This record gives sequence, C-alpha cells and structure tokens, in this order.
Amino acid sequence: MLSEHVPSKVLFYMPHETQHFLPALAAIQSYVSCLIDRTRGHIAAELPALHIIADQVHHYLLKCIDKAPVVVLSNYDFVPKRGVYDLVFNFDDLESIYSLAFATKTHITRIYGLMIGSTPETVPDLSAIKLVGEDYVGLLETPFQPELVAYLKSRYQAKTLLLDLPDQISEVQFRIIETCQMFIGPQSGATYVAASLGKKVVELVPGDRYPRWLSKFVCPSYFMIYGHANLEQVIKGVDSLWESHSETLSSTSMISYGQGIQTELTMSGAEVVDE
Repeated sequence: MLSEHVPSKVLFYMPHETQHFLPALAAIQSYVSCLIDRTRGHIAAELPALHIIADQVHHYLLKCIDKAPVVVLSNYDFVPKRGVYDLVFNFDDLESIYSLAFATKTHITRIYGLMIGSTPETVPDLSAIKLVGEDYVGLLETPFQPELVAYLKSRYQAKTLLLDLPDQISEVQFRIIETCQMFIGPQSGATYVAASLGKKVVELVPGDRYPRWLSKFVCPSYFMIYGHANLEQVIKGVDSLWESHSETLSSTSMISYGQGIQTELTMSGAEVVDE
C-alpha cells in the first residue's frame, strides 16, 4: 500500500550559511511536492511530519514549506533515538556534498535532490514570505565600490544601498535585499537570496571554487564573473542585465572569466547612497 512507502516522520539537519541553506530549502520543497504527487488520490495517506534542525536566524525561511507539517528545532547536538524517524538527512555535511558535486560537475541542489529522491530547482520558492520590493541597487563590498556608485547614478539614476552582510541572512536583512531591483557583489548568502527573489544579480565568484556549485543560471537575470573581477566586467554585467530587462522580460544569464581571487564579507549593515 502507498502508506508503506511514505515516511511518517523525517528529520533534516540544515546548513548554517544562507547560501547553502537556500538550496537545501529548495530540495525540501521539491521533496514535499513529490510526496504530494505520490499521495494524490489516496484519501487515507498523510504527508510526513518534517522535523527541521536549523539556526534560529533562518527559521523565518522555513515558512516557505507550507504544504507539509513542519516542526522547527535548533539543537544541532540532537541525536535521534533509533526508530523515532523513518529518514534522517544531514544537509550540513558540506565537505562530502561539495566533493560529490565537484566530481559530478553539478549544482549543490542536485546533490541534495539525490539524497532525498527529488528534483529541486536551483533556487527555492520564497513567495510565501515575499513582499513588494523597491528600486534600489544593492552593492556589497568590492574594490571599486565608489566607481560603481558613481556609474549607477550617472547612467541609470539609481539609488544605491551599500551593504555589508554576514553569512547568515536574518529576516531584517532579507527585507533589505528585497528592496533592491539589482544586486551586485561576491558570491554569498545575500546574492543567493537576491537570485531567489528574482532580482537582477551580478555575482563575483572566486576562481578557486567550482563555478557551478552555487551558480544561479536558472534565474532569468544573472551574470557571473568567475575569477578576479575588474570594474569593466562588472559594468558589462550591470549594463547587460539592466538593458535586457528595460523593455523586455527575456532571459539573460551570462558568465565572464578572469583570474582567481578570494573575497570575503564580514559584519552586517546597510547604507543608502544618493537617495
């Protein structure tokens, strides 16, 4: 019978950083959709209870799992007793997950999907918590930040938010990102949030990292600069995304190559420029 193939209780350990958490969220959403398809037409069948261990800063994102019962936990030291859960998935084992993604030349969400038997999208559906955005350009720290602010103001009359965001994006920081129509900066949880919200994203990816690992090419407005970025490449990305969507909604995803360099983000905050 179908009930023998549908688990009654499932436990997930979620990643700590937002840029890994969002792909895991996409995988769980796909998993729930698969279970709904399997139980469709069977009145007695019920969806399993999903017990999800996640840092409190990410609990607001779990509201996007709205088609199955969810129990949110925070204790990563929790070790379930034998037989309590039908299935246990550790999405926080990123070293093993990255190794498999690198070996198979695939995206992190595909590995999560293989683990739980689903076919997730690259980005999760955040419509359950999405509000109306505004018209800022979000700009993370880059070596040429002043030049970009001046260019965006002169070329597009754009208001710029200078952002310094942590690896874990809180709900308040999520709302700041949501006010942006375009987002520019190093690969991070912030750029993953922006892409998941459908923003135009110009992303700087370190050359020592497998480029497909956390890419967002499935998104309609995405420009990756792989390796050491320069101002001309970033401006090219801004122009290509801005102009391609000024009069049409056609898809634009591109990659520009440079020499590898690692860029890091620290702390949190936001500054409005040229309001």
